[in-house]
Parts: sequence; structure tokens; C-alpha cells
Amino acid sequence: MLCLSATRLAVSFFHYALLFGFAGPAGLALLGRSVRLAIGHFLRLAVFTLHLKVFCLLYRFYIRFSWLRFAAAAANQIISLTQDCHVCDWCNGIEPAFVARAKIDTRTRSEKFMVLMFLTGWQPSDVKFENLDATIQAGIGEYTARNKPMEWTAWSIDQVVKFMQWQLFKVFDKTISDGCLGGRAWELPAKSASGEPAPLPSEVEEFHKAASHLFVSFTVR
Repeated sequence: MLCLSATRLAVSFFHYALLFGFAGPAGLALLGRSVRLAIGHFLRLAVFTLHLKVFCLLYRFYIRFSWLRFAAAAANQIISLTQDCHVCDWCNGIEPAFVARAKIDTRTRSEKFMVLMFLTGWQPSDVKFENLDATIQAGIGEYTARNKPMEWTAWSIDQVVKFMQWQLFKVFDKTISDGCLGGRAWELPAKSASGEPAPLPSEVEEFHKAASHLFVSFTVR
């Protein structure tokens, strides 16, 4: 389109030169028409060029903005993984048999804190110890005081998350206090003699089957 407009512009000026040299009064009208055509083509060419520049500018801005969004999302993911790394270490250090590092690493931040809360009763607002070893030892003490609920039930991480969602809903519903959060072996079903995981309590199963319930999203900031 750009080449076509330039060609038309050149032809118009060629007509102008011919008419200026050889035309009489009748050709002056054609000269005016030729000039108008030239001006029209020039304006269309200018408008097209302006639109092209604006499009290129917007496209470059879009590309830069897309990269900025991608970089921000990647940075947030890295920060999130870095922030959650210590929680994975705590859970795995407290109960290495049932909370394998490879399994807890792939969980969301909320689920990681739910597992930690089930093991120890700790909440995100609780003050932890300064170093990893001291925190794990304190967590083992809390876990042992609860009679090792995950070992008692042999629950998977999925079952623990479901149980904690039910508990958190009970706190939200003010049925229990937040001090009752976490697993206590004497309140939970035991695994079978052959080591098979215990079923979830009937209240928890009914809670998750009820379509009217809105699951509590335990978001840790």
C-alpha cells in the first residue's frame, strides 16, 4: 500500500509537469485535479505512516509489558518457593516417614501450613525458633506430645489437608477455637493393624461431600 501511494504521487506530479508545459486553460483544470490527487495521496500516505508508527509503538509497549508481567510472575514464584522452603524442611524434619520432601514441595503454601498445623498445632502467627534444627526439635516435641497423629492415622497429605479444611471451617463457624487446631491422636481414628491409613472421620467426609459448603482458603501472607 505504501509503494502504491508513492507511485500514484509520482504519476500525479508527472501529470502536473506535462500540463504546465503543454496545456492551455482546459489543462489548468486538469492541473488542479492532479494537484488535489497528489495532496490526497500525500495525506493518505502521511496518515498511514502515522498509524504504522503508532502501531509499532503500541506493539513494542505490549511486548515490554508482557515481559514485565512474566518477570513479575516469575519473581513472585521464586519468592514464594523461597519463603515456603523452611516450612517444607520443618514438616519433613518432624515426620520424615509420612511427609517426604518431594511430596510436600509440590503443595501450595496453604497446604504446607495445614500439614505443619496438623503435626504441631503451630499457626503462621506463632513465633518460631531462630535456626532450623531448633525449630525441628521443638516441632518434634509438639508432635510427640500429640502422640504423633500422622503416624497414628497413617494419613496421606491429601487426607491431612481435607481434615484441616474441615477444622478451619469449624473455627470460621466458631464451633471450635483456634487453639484446638491440629491433630491429636486420641481424637483421631487409628490405622489398621496392617498399617493401612485410617478413614477420615464421618464429619469430615460429609463436609466435603456437601456442595453448599465453601472451602476455607487458608491463605498465609
